[in-house]
Amino acid sequence: RWGPVDERDRLRAGDWLKTGSRGANALAVTLGDGGSLILGPGAQVEVVNATTVVVHSGEVEVTPGKGAKVGVSGPAGGARTEVAAPTVLRADPKARTLTKVAEPRWLAGYKAASPTEAVGSLLATVDGRKRLSTILFS
Repeated sequence: RWGPVDERDRLRAGDWLKTGSRGANALAVTLGDGGSLILGPGAQVEVVNATTVVVHSGEVEVTPGKGAKVGVSGPAGGARTEVAAPTVLRADPKARTLTKVAEPRWLAGYKAASPTEAVGSLLATVDGRKRLSTILFS
């Protein structure tokens, strides 16, 4: 069962994050090593530890911390890769693949603008708690 997430919540091993598939939904999170993830519409990610995630579906930009790498696995134990530079990956749960892709339009728009209008919410289970976060559109 999914619940809301707050920007001050700490991610822990076993936490899952999910964004809505309809509308301008994206979520940026910081990893323990200083790296980051930006989840696009319809993305679902599991946090394995501070430097390892599983992308179960959707598109995710993975940016490792300085001098670090982020281990990324695909859906259902599929492909695994080490990311040493900002990379956008797309997971296909049916084919169990993880593919490197060019920067999608949603990500370019997310990076180019600051949020100005709330359009929805994100529900996630974080450390066993249900948390709600507002999704913004610019």
